[in-house]
Amino acid sequence: MHKTLLMFAAAVLCLGCGRATVSSPDENLTSGTLIDGFGNEPRVLTSSKIIRVGTYYDFSEYDSLRISFRATRLATERPFDEILVKIGPSTYLRDSVFAIQEDVVLNVSVSAISKPAFCALTFWTLDPLTVLELSDLRVVGWRSE
Repeated sequence: MHKTLLMFAAAVLCLGCGRATVSSPDENLTSGTLIDGFGNEPRVLTSSKIIRVGTYYDFSEYDSLRISFRATRLATERPFDEILVKIGPSTYLRDSVFAIQEDVVLNVSVSAISKPAFCALTFWTLDPLTVLELSDLRVVGWRSE
């Protein structure tokens, strides 16, 4: 019994050992805003009209990306609308918009993107009943130091 108690006490006392050498993630990450806004592009998305932001971007310097934007549903015949965000030639991120106005946040690892040094950012929808107005686009990249 004493041996078990002694082993338990030693384990509790050693729990914090070595933690001083591990820094918080904020100290090891560098971030930057890569895209801020849709620019002069029309921001109403339908199945017959895609939205492409800018020309081409170089995301290769970053480990991961966070794409955030606001989607407002202008047609509500369906209970939700699906939206696709295409990065580069073949990486698709998908999300659903249920509320009339919803903030959408998508995360992607840059290693999952083909040709990350030469990427277009495009917003799509496939359903003909979907009509979304997009705003407040922001793309932030992170890299480990």
